[in-house]
Amino acid sequence: MHSEPEAQVTFYRRFITRWWVTAAVAAVLMWMGGQPLGLGPPRGYDAARLVAMFAIALGGSVGLAAVFSSIRRFFRWQLAGIGLAHALFPRSRTAAVWFVPAAVTAGVCEEFVFRGLVPAWAGDIAAAMGGATWAPLAASAAIFGAMHIYQGWRGVILTGLFGGLLYLVTVRTGSLLPAMAIHSLVDLRFGALFLVLGPLHPQAAPSV
Repeated sequence: MHSEPEAQVTFYRRFITRWWVTAAVAAVLMWMGGQPLGLGPPRGYDAARLVAMFAIALGGSVGLAAVFSSIRRFFRWQLAGIGLAHALFPRSRTAAVWFVPAAVTAGVCEEFVFRGLVPAWAGDIAAAMGGATWAPLAASAAIFGAMHIYQGWRGVILTGLFGGLLYLVTVRTGSLLPAMAIHSLVDLRFGALFLVLGPLHPQAAPSV
């Protein structure tokens, strides 16, 4: 039986491989459907400012948690309801090294699927049925939230809302790149917070 750190590293490696393969398949499907891949430069300067604001806010929250015990207690309370997601965060130095590319992979590849392929398909289906311009936003948020059911219902709702926000960012900037950067920063921030706070509720590493 593998130790928990070894199991986590195995999970991260397989997660990275599977999501890059999934993103590649999504790219082929979008290309075959004549959909833009959304990897061009974002419009204007709003995107850079938005990503910078997220980076400052997320980094600041980790810094505050590292300094103030009251902030750490608040974050422990806030993060207590994310279900089995505890098992995803590193519990050793080796696992922490692998968590970084796993978090970036999630940010890049999940955005490609949930803010690229899913809204494109939802928009095509809605257009064929006669309208519903809100369908891409709804599909992007709902499916993204449902994919995080392992975090419990609070996690589903919060990630669904986050997915909707990232879809609006993508529409606003005309590119997936800002949403990919923000998503990666959020995941990296959660890893940093768990390293600062320590394990909340030990869980077995996820099966793969």
